[in-house]
Amino acid sequence: MRICATALVITIVAMALVACGGEQPPPRPRVVEVEVIKEVPVEVVVEKEVEVVKEVVVEVIKEVPVEVVVEKEVEVVKEVVVEVVKAPTPTPTPTSNPNALTAVSVGGAHGCGLQMNGAVTCWGSNDHGQASPPEDENFTAISLGKTFSCALRANGDVSCWGNNSDGRATPPRDETFTAISAGHRHVCGLRADGDVRCWGHNGLGKASPPPTRDDVVSISAGYDHTCALREDGTIACWGGNSVGQASPPHPGPFTAVSAGSSHTCGLLENGRAECWGLITHPPAEELISISSGGYYSRQVNSVFSCGIRADGLARCWGESDSSPNDETFTAISVGKASSACGLRPDGSVRCWDI
Repeated sequence: MRICATALVITIVAMALVACGGEQPPPRPRVVEVEVIKEVPVEVVVEKEVEVVKEVVVEVIKEVPVEVVVEKEVEVVKEVVVEVVKAPTPTPTPTSNPNALTAVSVGGAHGCGLQMNGAVTCWGSNDHGQASPPEDENFTAISLGKTFSCALRANGDVSCWGNNSDGRATPPRDETFTAISAGHRHVCGLRADGDVRCWGHNGLGKASPPPTRDDVVSISAGYDHTCALREDGTIACWGGNSVGQASPPHPGPFTAVSAGSSHTCGLLENGRAECWGLITHPPAEELISISSGGYYSRQVNSVFSCGIRADGLARCWGESDSSPNDETFTAISVGKASSACGLRPDGSVRCWDI
Protein backbone atom coordinates (compact mmCIF):
# COMPACT_ATOMS: atom_id res chain seq x y z
CA MET A 1 0.00 0.00 0.00
CA ARG A 2 1.35 3.48 -0.88
CA ILE A 3 -0.04 6.41 1.06
CA CYS A 4 -0.24 9.76 -0.76
CA ALA A 5 -0.03 11.76 2.46
CA THR A 6 2.62 12.67 4.98
CA ALA A 7 0.50 12.73 8.18
CA LEU A 8 0.13 9.74 10.52
CA VAL A 9 -3.53 8.85 10.31
CA ILE A 10 -6.10 6.42 11.61
CA THR A 11 -8.65 5.21 9.02
CA ILE A 12 -12.20 5.41 10.28
CA VAL A 13 -14.60 4.97 7.33
CA ALA A 14 -14.00 4.06 3.66
CA MET A 15 -16.06 6.39 1.53
CA ALA A 16 -15.72 5.09 -2.06
CA LEU A 17 -13.54 3.01 -4.43
CA VAL A 18 -12.95 4.01 -8.09
CA ALA A 19 -10.42 3.18 -10.81
CA CYS A 20 -7.39 5.36 -11.45
CA GLY A 21 -8.05 5.22 -15.25
CA GLY A 22 -9.74 7.89 -17.30
CA GLU A 23 -12.62 8.40 -14.95
CA GLN A 24 -12.74 11.60 -13.02
CA PRO A 25 -12.08 10.79 -9.32
CA PRO A 26 -14.77 11.94 -6.96
CA PRO A 27 -14.26 15.10 -4.91
CA ARG A 28 -11.71 14.68 -2.22
CA PRO A 29 -13.23 13.92 1.14
CA ARG A 30 -12.34 15.76 4.28
CA VAL A 31 -10.00 14.56 6.98
CA VAL A 32 -10.47 15.72 10.50
CA GLU A 33 -8.05 16.38 13.30
CA VAL A 34 -9.73 15.28 16.46
CA GLU A 35 -9.44 15.02 20.18
CA VAL A 36 -9.98 11.53 21.53
CA ILE A 37 -13.03 11.37 23.77
CA LYS A 38 -13.29 7.64 24.35
CA GLU A 39 -11.60 4.42 23.22
CA VAL A 40 -13.50 1.20 22.49
CA PRO A 41 -11.85 -2.10 21.43
CA VAL A 42 -13.11 -3.47 18.07
CA GLU A 43 -11.91 -6.07 15.52
CA VAL A 44 -10.95 -5.38 11.90
CA VAL A 45 -10.54 -8.26 9.38
CA VAL A 46 -7.60 -7.80 6.97
CA GLU A 47 -6.98 -10.63 4.44
CA LYS A 48 -8.57 -13.24 6.68
CA GLU A 49 -6.45 -12.20 9.64
CA VAL A 50 -7.89 -10.44 12.64
CA GLU A 51 -6.10 -7.38 13.93
CA VAL A 52 -7.27 -5.87 17.20
CA VAL A 53 -7.38 -2.10 16.98
CA LYS A 54 -8.96 0.74 18.89
CA GLU A 55 -11.97 2.59 17.57
CA VAL A 56 -12.08 6.20 18.68
CA VAL A 57 -15.00 8.43 19.44
CA VAL A 58 -13.83 11.89 18.47
CA GLU A 59 -14.58 15.54 18.46
CA VAL A 60 -13.75 17.39 15.20
CA ILE A 61 -11.03 20.01 15.49
CA LYS A 62 -10.19 20.74 11.85
CA GLU A 63 -10.45 19.04 8.44
CA VAL A 64 -7.82 18.25 5.74
CA PRO A 65 -8.08 16.31 2.40
CA VAL A 66 -6.03 13.10 1.76
CA GLU A 67 -6.19 10.04 -0.49
CA VAL A 68 -4.71 6.54 -0.42
CA VAL A 69 -3.49 4.67 -3.59
CA VAL A 70 -3.92 0.88 -3.52
CA GLU A 71 -2.73 -1.22 -6.57
CA LYS A 72 -3.77 1.26 -9.28
CA GLU A 73 -7.09 1.89 -7.64
CA VAL A 74 -7.95 4.92 -5.60
CA GLU A 75 -9.63 4.31 -2.30
CA VAL A 76 -11.12 7.52 -1.06
CA VAL A 77 -11.17 7.38 2.66
CA LYS A 78 -11.91 9.56 5.57
CA GLU A 79 -8.91 9.78 7.85
CA VAL A 80 -8.39 11.35 11.22
CA VAL A 81 -5.33 12.83 12.80
CA VAL A 82 -5.76 12.49 16.52
CA GLU A 83 -4.24 13.98 19.60
CA VAL A 84 -4.40 11.62 22.55
CA VAL A 85 -5.01 13.44 25.84
CA LYS A 86 -4.03 11.46 28.94
CA ALA A 87 -6.89 11.22 31.37
CA PRO A 88 -6.17 11.52 35.10
CA THR A 89 -6.25 8.39 37.20
CA PRO A 90 -9.78 8.14 38.60
CA THR A 91 -10.19 8.35 42.36
CA PRO A 92 -12.21 5.45 43.77
CA THR A 93 -15.72 6.61 44.52
CA PRO A 94 -17.33 4.78 47.41
CA THR A 95 -20.81 4.78 45.87
CA SER A 96 -21.67 1.29 47.15
CA ASN A 97 -21.40 2.33 50.80
CA PRO A 98 -24.20 4.64 51.97
CA ASN A 99 -22.10 5.60 55.00
CA ALA A 100 -18.95 6.30 52.96
CA LEU A 101 -16.94 9.32 54.06
CA THR A 102 -15.03 11.86 51.99
CA ALA A 103 -13.12 13.47 54.88
CA VAL A 104 -12.17 12.67 58.49
CA SER A 105 -10.96 14.74 61.44
CA VAL A 106 -9.94 13.71 64.97
CA GLY A 107 -10.29 15.79 68.15
CA GLY A 108 -9.23 14.92 71.67
CA ALA A 109 -11.30 11.79 72.28
CA HIS A 110 -13.79 12.03 69.41
CA GLY A 111 -13.81 11.93 65.65
CA CYS A 112 -16.08 13.12 62.86
CA GLY A 113 -16.44 12.25 59.21
CA LEU A 114 -18.02 14.04 56.28
CA GLN A 115 -20.41 11.85 54.32
CA MET A 116 -20.87 11.98 50.56
CA ASN A 117 -24.17 13.83 50.92
CA GLY A 118 -22.55 16.53 53.09
CA ALA A 119 -23.89 15.24 56.41
CA VAL A 120 -21.51 14.92 59.37
CA THR A 121 -21.31 11.80 61.51
CA CYS A 122 -19.31 11.68 64.76
CA TRP A 123 -18.20 9.09 67.32
CA GLY A 124 -16.35 8.94 70.63
CA SER A 125 -16.55 11.17 73.69
CA ASN A 126 -19.57 13.50 73.80
CA ASP A 127 -19.29 15.07 77.25
CA HIS A 128 -19.46 18.58 75.75
CA GLY A 129 -21.74 17.70 72.84
CA GLN A 130 -18.74 17.67 70.51
CA ALA A 131 -19.92 14.45 68.85
CA SER A 132 -23.48 15.73 68.25
CA PRO A 133 -23.41 17.59 64.92
CA PRO A 134 -26.39 19.59 63.64
CA GLU A 135 -29.00 17.42 61.98
CA ASP A 136 -30.30 17.90 58.43
CA GLU A 137 -27.43 20.19 57.45
CA ASN A 138 -24.84 19.74 54.71
CA PHE A 139 -21.21 20.77 54.89
CA THR A 140 -18.12 20.76 52.68
CA ALA A 141 -15.32 20.49 55.29
CA ILE A 142 -14.79 19.60 58.94
CA SER A 143 -12.12 20.33 61.56
CA LEU A 144 -12.10 19.23 65.19
CA GLY A 145 -10.69 20.86 68.31
CA LYS A 146 -9.99 18.97 71.51
CA THR A 147 -13.55 19.18 72.92
CA PHE A 148 -15.47 20.90 70.12
CA SER A 149 -16.09 20.53 66.40
CA CYS A 150 -16.51 22.90 63.44
CA ALA A 151 -17.77 22.46 59.89
CA LEU A 152 -17.85 24.66 56.80
CA ARG A 153 -20.98 25.11 54.70
CA ALA A 154 -20.98 25.52 50.93
CA ASN A 155 -21.90 29.20 51.29
CA GLY A 156 -18.83 29.84 53.47
CA ASP A 157 -20.64 29.97 56.83
CA VAL A 158 -19.12 28.09 59.76
CA SER A 159 -21.02 26.05 62.33
CA CYS A 160 -19.40 24.82 65.56
CA TRP A 161 -20.68 22.68 68.43
CA GLY A 162 -19.35 21.35 71.73
CA ASN A 163 -17.30 23.16 74.38
CA ASN A 164 -17.70 26.92 73.87
CA SER A 165 -15.22 28.18 76.46
CA ASP A 166 -13.53 31.41 75.29
CA GLY A 167 -15.96 31.49 72.35
CA ARG A 168 -14.12 28.73 70.49
CA ALA A 169 -17.43 27.33 69.18
CA THR A 170 -18.81 30.78 68.24
CA PRO A 171 -17.56 31.77 64.77
CA PRO A 172 -17.78 35.44 63.76
CA ARG A 173 -21.04 36.55 62.24
CA ASP A 174 -21.37 37.97 58.75
CA GLU A 175 -18.06 36.49 57.62
CA THR A 176 -17.52 33.67 55.16
CA PHE A 177 -14.53 31.39 54.72
CA THR A 178 -13.03 29.02 52.18
CA ALA A 179 -11.24 26.83 54.77
CA ILE A 180 -11.13 26.34 58.54
CA SER A 181 -8.71 24.75 61.02
CA ALA A 182 -9.50 24.00 64.66
CA GLY A 183 -6.68 23.87 67.20
CA HIS A 184 -7.00 22.63 70.77
CA ARG A 185 -8.86 25.73 71.97
CA HIS A 186 -9.10 28.12 69.04
CA VAL A 187 -10.14 28.18 65.37
CA CYS A 188 -8.79 30.05 62.36
CA GLY A 189 -10.57 30.55 59.06
CA LEU A 190 -9.26 31.53 55.64
CA ARG A 191 -11.33 34.13 53.82
CA ALA A 192 -11.74 34.31 50.07
CA ASP A 193 -9.48 37.38 49.89
CA GLY A 194 -6.58 35.40 51.40
CA ASP A 195 -6.88 37.01 54.83
CA VAL A 196 -7.07 35.06 58.11
CA ARG A 197 -9.56 35.45 60.95
CA CYS A 198 -9.33 33.53 64.26
CA TRP A 199 -11.51 33.13 67.33
CA GLY A 200 -11.50 31.31 70.68
CA HIS A 201 -8.72 31.11 73.30
CA ASN A 202 -6.01 33.66 72.51
CA GLY A 203 -3.25 32.72 74.93
CA LEU A 204 0.18 33.72 73.57
CA GLY A 205 -1.55 35.42 70.64
CA LYS A 206 -2.34 32.24 68.71
CA ALA A 207 -5.73 33.67 67.65
CA SER A 208 -4.26 37.05 66.65
CA PRO A 209 -2.76 36.66 63.19
CA PRO A 210 -0.31 39.36 62.12
CA PRO A 211 -1.20 41.60 59.20
CA THR A 212 -1.02 39.44 56.10
CA ARG A 213 -0.37 40.16 52.46
CA ASP A 214 -3.73 38.59 51.60
CA ASP A 215 -1.89 35.71 49.96
CA VAL A 216 -2.55 32.85 52.38
CA VAL A 217 -3.64 29.62 50.70
CA SER A 218 -4.01 27.30 53.71
CA ILE A 219 -4.14 27.56 57.49
CA SER A 220 -3.37 25.19 60.38
CA ALA A 221 -4.13 25.76 64.08
CA GLY A 222 -2.10 23.89 66.71
CA TYR A 223 -2.09 23.89 70.51
CA ASP A 224 -0.68 27.35 71.26
CA HIS A 225 0.39 28.46 67.80
CA THR A 226 -0.97 28.83 64.27
CA CYS A 227 0.74 28.61 60.87
CA ALA A 228 -0.25 29.78 57.41
CA LEU A 229 1.03 28.76 53.98
CA ARG A 230 1.46 31.61 51.50
CA GLU A 231 1.14 31.56 47.72
CA ASP A 232 4.92 31.73 47.30
CA GLY A 233 5.38 28.55 49.37
CA THR A 234 6.68 30.25 52.51
CA ILE A 235 5.19 29.60 55.95
CA ALA A 236 4.32 32.24 58.57
CA CYS A 237 3.53 31.21 62.18
CA TRP A 238 2.43 33.11 65.28
CA GLY A 239 1.57 32.40 68.92
CA GLY A 240 3.53 30.22 71.33
CA ASN A 241 7.14 29.58 70.33
CA SER A 242 8.68 28.09 73.48
CA VAL A 243 10.42 25.26 71.60
CA GLY A 244 10.62 26.87 68.16
CA GLN A 245 7.29 25.50 66.90
CA ALA A 246 6.45 28.88 65.34
CA SER A 247 9.86 29.42 63.71
CA PRO A 248 10.18 27.49 60.44
CA PRO A 249 13.90 26.93 59.76
CA HIS A 250 13.49 26.16 56.09
CA PRO A 251 12.49 28.81 53.50
CA GLY A 252 10.58 26.27 51.41
CA PRO A 253 8.86 26.35 49.09
CA PHE A 254 6.27 24.23 50.89
CA THR A 255 3.05 22.75 49.55
CA ALA A 256 1.35 22.03 52.90
CA VAL A 257 1.65 22.84 56.60
CA SER A 258 0.27 21.22 59.75
CA ALA A 259 0.64 22.59 63.28
CA GLY A 260 0.69 20.13 66.19
CA SER A 261 0.88 20.45 69.96
CA SER A 262 4.46 21.76 70.27
CA HIS A 263 5.75 21.24 66.75
CA THR A 264 4.95 21.98 63.12
CA CYS A 265 5.59 20.03 59.93
CA GLY A 266 5.58 21.29 56.37
CA LEU A 267 5.65 19.36 53.12
CA LEU A 268 8.31 20.48 50.64
CA GLU A 269 7.83 20.44 46.87
CA ASN A 270 9.89 17.25 46.60
CA GLY A 271 7.50 15.45 48.94
CA ARG A 272 9.86 15.40 51.93
CA ALA A 273 8.61 16.59 55.32
CA GLU A 274 10.41 19.29 57.26
CA CYS A 275 9.53 19.64 60.98
CA TRP A 276 10.46 22.10 63.71
CA GLY A 277 9.76 22.41 67.45
CA LEU A 278 9.86 19.19 69.47
CA ILE A 279 10.02 17.09 66.28
CA THR A 280 12.97 17.71 63.99
CA HIS A 281 13.57 14.36 62.29
CA PRO A 282 10.69 13.17 60.09
CA PRO A 283 11.16 10.03 57.97
CA ALA A 284 13.15 10.45 54.76
CA GLU A 285 10.26 9.38 52.54
CA GLU A 286 8.22 11.19 49.92
CA LEU A 287 4.73 12.01 51.17
CA ILE A 288 1.59 13.44 49.56
CA SER A 289 -0.09 14.74 52.75
CA ILE A 290 0.72 15.37 56.43
CA SER A 291 -1.16 15.83 59.70
CA SER A 292 0.24 16.87 63.09
CA GLY A 293 -1.28 16.55 66.55
CA GLY A 294 -0.53 15.42 70.08
CA TYR A 295 -1.35 16.95 73.44
CA TYR A 296 0.18 19.19 76.07
CA SER A 297 -0.17 19.46 79.84
CA ARG A 298 2.06 20.47 82.72
CA GLN A 299 3.00 16.84 83.20
CA VAL A 300 3.09 15.55 79.61
CA ASN A 301 3.93 17.06 76.23
CA SER A 302 3.42 14.51 73.46
CA VAL A 303 3.97 15.21 69.79
CA PHE A 304 2.95 13.12 66.80
CA SER A 305 2.72 13.53 63.04
CA CYS A 306 1.60 11.23 60.25
CA GLY A 307 1.75 11.34 56.48
CA ILE A 308 0.55 9.35 53.49
CA ARG A 309 2.95 8.06 50.85
CA ALA A 310 2.12 7.98 47.16
CA ASP A 311 1.28 4.28 47.46
CA GLY A 312 -1.31 5.07 50.15
CA LEU A 313 0.60 3.66 53.13
CA ALA A 314 0.63 5.71 56.33
CA ARG A 315 3.83 6.75 58.06
CA CYS A 316 3.84 8.24 61.57
CA TRP A 317 6.69 9.76 63.59
CA GLY A 318 7.37 11.63 66.81
CA GLU A 319 7.10 9.96 70.21
CA SER A 320 5.64 6.94 68.42
CA ASP A 321 5.79 5.61 64.89
CA SER A 322 2.75 3.35 65.26
CA SER A 323 0.82 3.08 62.01
CA PRO A 324 -0.94 0.26 60.12
CA ASN A 325 1.11 -1.36 57.37
CA ASP A 326 -1.57 -3.63 55.96
CA GLU A 327 -3.81 -1.17 54.09
CA THR A 328 -3.86 2.13 52.23
CA PHE A 329 -5.50 5.48 52.89
CA THR A 330 -6.54 8.57 50.94
CA ALA A 331 -6.51 10.96 53.92
CA ILE A 332 -5.24 10.98 57.51
CA SER A 333 -5.90 13.01 60.66
CA VAL A 334 -3.84 13.05 63.86
CA GLY A 335 -5.87 14.00 66.92
CA LYS A 336 -5.33 16.32 69.84
CA ALA A 337 -4.46 13.38 72.11
CA SER A 338 -2.79 10.13 71.09
CA SER A 339 -4.82 8.70 68.24
CA ALA A 340 -5.12 9.00 64.46
CA CYS A 341 -7.68 7.99 61.86
CA GLY A 342 -7.18 7.16 58.20
CA LEU A 343 -9.74 7.30 55.41
CA ARG A 344 -9.73 4.17 53.26
CA PRO A 345 -10.35 4.30 49.47
CA ASP A 346 -13.83 2.81 49.99
CA GLY A 347 -14.83 5.64 52.33
CA SER A 348 -14.56 3.70 55.57
CA VAL A 349 -12.35 4.77 58.50
CA ARG A 350 -9.68 3.01 60.53
CA CYS A 351 -8.41 4.57 63.76
CA TRP A 352 -5.45 3.55 65.91
CA ASP A 353 -3.51 4.67 68.98
CA ILE A 354 -0.19 6.34 68.36
